[in-house]
Amino acid sequence: MRKQNFKLLLATSFFALSASHCAAQSSSLVPANLSSQNQTTFRSIAAEIKNPCVEEELAAYETLENVLDAGKTCHESSILSSEIAYFLSNDVDPMRIRGMVKAEAKSLASPSEFELTDRPRLGSASAPVEIVVFSDFQCPFCARAAKTLHKAYDARPDEVSIVFKQMPLTTIHPYAAASALVSVYAHSVGKFWEVHDTLFESQKDLSRDMLIDLMTSLGASQDEVFDPVQGQKYGVTVIEDIEDAKKAGVEGTPSFYVNGVAIDGGSNLERLLFRIDAELQAPPASSPEARKRARAKALENCPYPGHEELYALMEPAGRADLSLYTNSVLCPCQGTSQTLHDCAAAQTCPATQKIIDMLITRIQEKTPKEDILGELEAVVQQERTKL
Repeated sequence: MRKQNFKLLLATSFFALSASHCAAQSSSLVPANLSSQNQTTFRSIAAEIKNPCVEEELAAYETLENVLDAGKTCHESSILSSEIAYFLSNDVDPMRIRGMVKAEAKSLASPSEFELTDRPRLGSASAPVEIVVFSDFQCPFCARAAKTLHKAYDARPDEVSIVFKQMPLTTIHPYAAASALVSVYAHSVGKFWEVHDTLFESQKDLSRDMLIDLMTSLGASQDEVFDPVQGQKYGVTVIEDIEDAKKAGVEGTPSFYVNGVAIDGGSNLERLLFRIDAELQAPPASSPEARKRARAKALENCPYPGHEELYALMEPAGRADLSLYTNSVLCPCQGTSQTLHDCAAAQTCPATQKIIDMLITRIQEKTPKEDILGELEAVVQQERTKL
């Protein structure tokens, strides 16, 4: 009863949508508690969203606005309309709202299905809301997101399960792949979440020696985890997760999926709890037989060409120094005071990857540090001042 009352309060506060087809004074389900200006903005956004409902009886309506004005509702329209109202109530720029809601409408139309067999999970697999997060143990944004996800689970332990998927960004994080493999091994011995928290809490201290000590504390040898033959089953898990991320179009970490639907802003606890409470049902999962066949095929092809770095405890010579440079200069993306490292981790703009590639080349060429820094600062300044 407490949870039902909380949900009712949350719904009333943010968007005042009726779950009934009967309305006392008006058939429209457009939120009435928004300001006059926000109601106008709500309608302009809803008019740009194609009818998201798949029910045959609702097929005649062209847009989300048409569906709401008819007093109708479906799974998708309820989520999208509540999202628009939520963002407007929190003073998010309307142009940004348009982009986020259109992206979510596209994801709702075709929810992603992921390989979740034997993946770390908080909560019950039968929970009505499943959150899948793609994460990187050396990504600072992921460390913050990890705390948010713990809080979200603690707030909704009977309704939510959280599944962790690996996405090490090896081009900018020299210990990301090694940390991923250690965590996969930890999961095999029932200690994933303990190691998960340790890696994120000690993120600034990640090193070869730290990871070896962590493996030893778990009872594993270096070869057991990092040898491509002995440790291939751990590598397969990471590669499968990376491939899942590619198929879903994941572009950075952390990335959140609620019942297979990509959402923006999942690192914010209030926003994530709101989205959880807007969710009604989970998409169907692949059959256990299909997952078993896919995994058997993956094992046949491991190690994978092009993923040699996965089995190295650290990146090739010089890569471990990458962060020394990326933390020394500003982000090349305009309008931010973050470092190159932070913008590269979040893939804030295309210029970051171009500069990272240049930086790796200079390191491999053994260019003097002073020359690298000088060139780096010049390129960053050039990007930041582009019109």
